[in-house]
Amino acid sequence: MSSLGRKVIPISLAVALGIWNGYYAFSPALKEQQKESEPITQNGQQPDKTIHSDDFGQQKSSNGNTSLNR
Repeated sequence: MSSLGRKVIPISLAVALGIWNGYYAFSPALKEQQKESEPITQNGQQPDKTIHSDDFGQQKSSNGNTSLNR
């Protein structure tokens, strides 16, 4: 085996394993995010998208405090 093969094969395996690991680890989260971003109604059509101010967590507090309520 040449010295080039001794360098290329381990690097190729490491890259392939890293790509597979990333897909395996993040696949469930990406699928969940895709489902949330494209909701389907009961008749199979996408609903009209409307933006509400409460969707972004912009709730006014009565005490005037601008910190997050956690």
